[in-house]
Parts: sequence; structure tokens; C-alpha cells
Amino acid sequence: MGEDEKGTLAWPGAHRALARNATLLRAIGLVTFVCLSIVFSIAGIYLRSWQLQFKIQELKDYILISNQPDSACKGALSGEWVYAAFEKFMGCEARQREDFTRSDKEIFDQCVTNHEYARNKYCQRGREIQIFVFNITNPQDVVDGLTPRMTEIGRKADGGPLIFYKDCKTFNTEFGTTEVEFNEYCYYTYKYPDTEEADLSQQVVTVNVGLLEAIGNSLD
Repeated sequence: MGEDEKGTLAWPGAHRALARNATLLRAIGLVTFVCLSIVFSIAGIYLRSWQLQFKIQELKDYILISNQPDSACKGALSGEWVYAAFEKFMGCEARQREDFTRSDKEIFDQCVTNHEYARNKYCQRGREIQIFVFNITNPQDVVDGLTPRMTEIGRKADGGPLIFYKDCKTFNTEFGTTEVEFNEYCYYTYKYPDTEEADLSQQVVTVNVGLLEAIGNSLD
């Protein structure tokens, strides 16, 4: 017998063993593929379901000005989070969005209602804008090219700057997932209403810079 013939006789079931192993490997690969497909399918369904729930929640939040379920918005009374003291509902996203659509004056008035005896601690009225006004005491000299002499015009009581509250309100507000788009208008209210007429009716003398510039250009 030759060596090839001896080798064949030494492994009489080699071909059958290889065929069985190949079939077993194919079966294992098929089972693995099916299991992975099931896992990815479940993951895809879960993610789709989560996105759908998020969109539904976002729509509810937009329509109802709510962010339910949100335990931070639950109070002793139904809807209390809308008008109660803000510091009790700082974790309530719906309250934050509600306050964002209110004007600074509305928020201040609501705060005063909730903290009648501690308004100075909890409530702040808008943003204070200080305006410094200066009066030229020698306007004719300035017209003639001399150095101006200026004095500040302020409050009648203490001579300080004129102070206004800047109150703003948003409108056309649209909340996104991570951003908000809005328009805004602001108005100004004098801080000292008792002396408003006296403070704001003072005469101010200044040089009309625009007119002088126009005259200078015309002479050129």
C-alpha cells in the first residue's frame, strides 16, 4: 500500500466528521444571527417607542403648558405650581416655561402676592437702568468753539442718576427640545413715581450735534 492509501485507511470517518462540524458551525452561526436580530429589533422598537413618547410629551407640554409626569410640579392644590412661590417649584420645568412667557412686571407682582411681608428678600422688579444726564451751562460758548462747562442733572432729591425699571415680555414663544425662539418688547418705568414729574421735567441744554454736523458738511 502507498502512503496515501494508508492515510485514508487511518481516518475512515474524517469526511463525515468534517461535514458534521461544518453543519454544526452553520447552525451556531444561524442561531447567533437570529439572536442578534432579535436583540437589535427589540432595541430599535424600544428607541422608537421612547422617541414617540417624547414627541407626545413634547406636544402635551406645548398645548397644556405642562411637563407631566413631573413630580416637581405637584403641589397641595391642583395647578398650584403656576402661581405659587417660585422657589418651591424651581425643579418644575413647566413653571419655568410659564414664567418665561410672563413679563418682568407680572413676575414681580406675583412674587409680591406670595411674599407680602418679605418682598425685599424674594422679589426684584425688572432690571434697573441708570441714565446720566448732563447740562451744558455755556451753550453759546460751545457754539463759538470754546470748551463746554457741564453739570449733571439728576433727581431733585439727591442729585443721583435717573433710574428706570426695564420690564420685558416675550411673545411668539416656541419651545424646542433644547432651545427656545421668541420675540421681545420692553418698556421703561421710572423708579420713583412720587417725584417723576419733577425729576423728568427738568430743562436740559445741549448742543444739537446732528445740526452742527450738517452745517459743517454744507460749508465744506
